[in-house]
Amino acid sequence: MFTEEFWKKTYGKNVLVIGHSNTNPKFVNEILAEKKYQELDENNYDVFFKVEIDKDLTVKDTKITKKVPEDFSYN
Repeated sequence: MFTEEFWKKTYGKNVLVIGHSNTNPKFVNEILAEKKYQELDENNYDVFFKVEIDKDLTVKDTKITKKVPEDFSYN
């Protein structure tokens, strides 16, 4: 996921990565080079991750929870 090719193509840019409950935490963990986040339940639509990498390569990660309305449906 977080490959050298991805890094080269996205360095210095704002990038939005869309994934699933099992891929987003893994992707963030790869960027952080540590296993900080666990897989999410597949029915969880409330968690988002924000990762910022400064020019000096300082990494800041944030786990954001936004409640989805109970009556929300993809159907």
